[in-house]
Amino acid sequence: MAVQIQFRGGTAAEWEEANPVLAEREMGIETDTLQLKFGDGVTAWNDLEYGGIAGPQGERGPAGNNGTNGTNGTNGQDGVDGDWSTAQTLTSRNTDFSISASDVGKFLTVDSDVTVTCTISDSLGILNGQRIDIGQVGEGQINFVTDGTVIWATPTATTRAQYSVASIVYMGIETYWIMGDLAAE
Repeated sequence: MAVQIQFRGGTAAEWEEANPVLAEREMGIETDTLQLKFGDGVTAWNDLEYGGIAGPQGERGPAGNNGTNGTNGTNGQDGVDGDWSTAQTLTSRNTDFSISASDVGKFLTVDSDVTVTCTISDSLGILNGQRIDIGQVGEGQINFVTDGTVIWATPTATTRAQYSVASIVYMGIETYWIMGDLAAE
């Protein structure tokens, strides 16, 4: 004749409501969560730790595929068409100089046989995204320096050679990005 062993069971809510004290080594099973607890003859159910015979946690499985992209939103209105009648103003320099807010939107040319220093001030008062373009016409490079601002430039903040062009763009919080044909270190 076979022997049948049956453990006490109930849903997690039933166990919590009844809150019984299980006898020492008596096992109770939550039938909805399949978690179990072992009694010690003293501690009520709600204060017992879940237990059982479990192995270590397995490795994390691979990530699932990305979901499909949502639909694109509607396009905004088209902006006003520009025209070439409002070209940049050309301004020529040939000695060390500091840029100013009045240089925004201009193309500055530097025509010198020696290196010219262009100082970028921390108090220009220009808006994010505004830019100044500078072209090296002569053989003298343009070296960009600061008097308190932050300059982002790679690899250096100096134009590479004659006919190099660089743009200075204000990025906010006294930070300027210099991009273009810059010299290697």
